[in-house]
Amino acid sequence: MKDETRSGNRGASPGDREVAAERMLTVRDLAELLSVHTRSIRRWVSEGELPPPIKIGGSLRWKPARIQEWIQEKEEEQ
Repeated sequence: MKDETRSGNRGASPGDREVAAERMLTVRDLAELLSVHTRSIRRWVSEGELPPPIKIGGSLRWKPARIQEWIQEKEEEQ
């Protein structure tokens, strides 16, 4: 049996592990996904064009599901 105290999962529910498993998107990831330069991503953030990022330390991150929703919203606008 695995010792959960060493794995850092003591007291974590299955839902907590699912959230932790979702990889957040970086500025570079988002630029690549949208086929634009990272400067465009940073400009769009400052202009409020993108969903608000989550700031972790000095880095900006987005949940992939929220970006997919945003893309879908943009498609529906056209």
